[in-house]
Amino acid sequence: ALQANDKLYVLGEERWVYVEGEVQFPGTYPIENGLTLRQLLKRTQLKSEASLAQASLIRKVDYKKKVEDEEDVVLTRLLAIPRNQLTDEEEALIALKTQQVSGRLPINFNEIMTNENSPDINLRDGDNIRIPRFISSVRVYGAVQAPANIPYNTTANIQTYIDAAGGFTDRARITDIVLIKGNTETAIKINDFISSVDPGDAIFIPTKVEIPGQGYRIFREVLAVTG
Repeated sequence: ALQANDKLYVLGEERWVYVEGEVQFPGTYPIENGLTLRQLLKRTQLKSEASLAQASLIRKVDYKKKVEDEEDVVLTRLLAIPRNQLTDEEEALIALKTQQVSGRLPINFNEIMTNENSPDINLRDGDNIRIPRFISSVRVYGAVQAPANIPYNTTANIQTYIDAAGGFTDRARITDIVLIKGNTETAIKINDFISSVDPGDAIFIPTKVEIPGQGYRIFREVLAVTG
C-alpha cells in the first residue's frame, strides 16, 4: 500500500535505467533532470562488498546509428594503426578491449566515485549498470596454455599467475610480457617475473610473429648443420 511521501511512476514515455548487483536499492530508476552515473550510484548506495573496479555500464547498441561518444576512442585510435607498427602494450590493450562485452562502455567507476571533479556519465534510456561482488582475480591471456581468470593471491607474482594458466606456449614471447592495470588500463612492459600484481590486473603474453618461409629456412639450416 502507498504511504505518505511515496513516489508513484507511471510507465509510458519515461526513460529508465537499471541497476543490479551489490547496491542497497537495486531496480529501475527514471532518468530525471539529466541523471548521471555518479548521482545514480549515490542514490542506490553501494554495499561494502561492491567492486567498482569490475563494475560495468551496458548500453544498448544501435548498429544503424552509431553515437560517437559511445565508442571507445582509445580502441578506435589503436585499430587505425597498421598491425606491424603496434607496440606490445598497444596489442595487449586491443586484445583486452575487443574481448569485452559488446555495448560495454569503457568507464572508470572508481575515478567517478572518488573524484568529484572527474567527468561524469550522462545516462540514457535502457542503460544497465552492473555492480558485481568483489572477486579478487587476475586475468592471464595471450600465449599461455589455458587463458583464465586466476584467483588473486597476495603472495603471488607474474610467474605464479602464468604457471596457474598452464605456462607459456611454444610461441610465447617471454621477454615481452605486458601488465595491464585494472583500475586505469595502463599497459606496462614487464622486465621480470617477480613484479607485484593487484586484483583486477591483466597479464598479456604476446605471440611470436612467424615470417612466411621462415620455417623452411630454419629446416634447411638444420639440415646443413646435421649433414
